[in-house]
Amino acid sequence: MKVIDILQNYNLYSVMFRLFSSLIIGVIIGYDRSKKGSPAGVKTHSLVCIGASLVMLTGEFCNIKYGQSDITRMAAQVISGIGFLGAGTILVTGKNQIKGLTSAAGIWFSACVGIAIGAGFYVGAFVAALMEVVIMNLFTKLKIDDASDTIKFNLGYNNHLNLGELIKVIKESNAEVICVDHDLFSGFDVDANKYAVITIQMEDKDKTNQLFNDLTKAKGIIYVSVV
Repeated sequence: MKVIDILQNYNLYSVMFRLFSSLIIGVIIGYDRSKKGSPAGVKTHSLVCIGASLVMLTGEFCNIKYGQSDITRMAAQVISGIGFLGAGTILVTGKNQIKGLTSAAGIWFSACVGIAIGAGFYVGAFVAALMEVVIMNLFTKLKIDDASDTIKFNLGYNNHLNLGELIKVIKESNAEVICVDHDLFSGFDVDANKYAVITIQMEDKDKTNQLFNDLTKAKGIIYVSVV
């Protein structure tokens, strides 16, 4: 208990422990996100987590040295102000798809964990960080987020297209057609009579390249690209 008391009080050992703990958790969360292709990786999450922890430590320092009564004031500004960094990871594609929400939430979460560590609430910070890593990996393996398993193709085709054969090609890749939107893009310098955007749900995204190649070889298909 003596060690815990030392680390929860404001002293050199406590300050160093809190900052290094923020670094470790930021790296763990950032590495987990970077493996999933997130634009916000180790550097972003570790800096956010350490910075948030430092802000909380600064508030505690000001309270001790200058008698400032509300040590959470700066932390509250971090929670609201971190939104600009998270917003930078959110993208709206040309097809009105929103991407990057999880990355933005991860950055905000890192800031919250950093504040908890900076306040000396180690148990809550480490448990929350563990839960975040477990949940993100568990949900990915269980494929709960269906949107992450969908992919869209731009298709240019002519009157020789056989829809039955096209669906057969897709099913051979263990995929399903979600929807087909016709004439959503044009202007490509290809000899195609019609255009469409086809949304496909993939059971195994590793087969995306194979499906792409199979679609280009399908009868009547003139042009294929990934949205």
